[in-house]
Amino acid sequence: MSPQQKRSDSLAGKTVVVTGSSRGIGAATARLLASRGGNVIVHGRAASDSLDQVCQLNRQFGVDSIAVPCDFALTETLAGFVDACWNWKAGIDAWVHFAGADVLTTALKKEHWSKRMEALWQVDVSAAAILLTDLANRMKQQTVNTDRSVVTVGWDQAWHGMEGEAGLVFGTTKGAVMAMTLSLANNFAPHVRFNCVAPGWVKTAWGEAAGRAWQDRAGSESLLNRWASPEEVAEVAVFLAGSESRFLNGQIIPVNGGFRHGRPDLTQENRT
Repeated sequence: MSPQQKRSDSLAGKTVVVTGSSRGIGAATARLLASRGGNVIVHGRAASDSLDQVCQLNRQFGVDSIAVPCDFALTETLAGFVDACWNWKAGIDAWVHFAGADVLTTALKKEHWSKRMEALWQVDVSAAAILLTDLANRMKQQTVNTDRSVVTVGWDQAWHGMEGEAGLVFGTTKGAVMAMTLSLANNFAPHVRFNCVAPGWVKTAWGEAAGRAWQDRAGSESLLNRWASPEEVAEVAVFLAGSESRFLNGQIIPVNGGFRHGRPDLTQENRT
């Protein structure tokens, strides 16, 4: 969407936080929110050129956008992060929580699976529970906006499991995020809505570099025979953040093109 295209009234002028938005799905979500008229706080583990670039792209839509870095592995920094976000515009209307420990493209990928799970649990689960509970308590007291939304990110395969270390590590932690989202929806209804996006195979930086076996698997497990793009996941996250989804609460939405159980070994002819 270009800066000249019509904005959605649902998000125009709203204040939205997107954690984990220096690249990939988070960055795509931040840009889409800005294109719909939202004032967007972007977040990464540390200050970076990529975060600054996302802010600059957001501002092209005539909205405000700032970066608030924070390392979610450090529990003592979490309350200050929520304070900084809340105080920017004296409240928050929607929060899209896509931050997660990167165990696929950093040095952690070479560590034992238990170390990778430990990092994911600290950032994806424990920090998220602390942050989102703090946030929702504040939103509950906020009187300006009657539709307050929080969106988290899970994983479509957490429902049925996947073989190997990746299945163990991501299935456990993303399954916990999904369960946490449902619990928070119950805890804070009707004041704050909590929903979860559960992507399948998404062509992020890891997907771009994945080997042929992973490329084939991603195609064969989707009924649409392909990866999702970050923008396609962002569309669902933005829908859940806005008031068009105001009667959706406590839902987990798979974004995978339809999961193909059994993973048939599709030929190239089948895929085209």
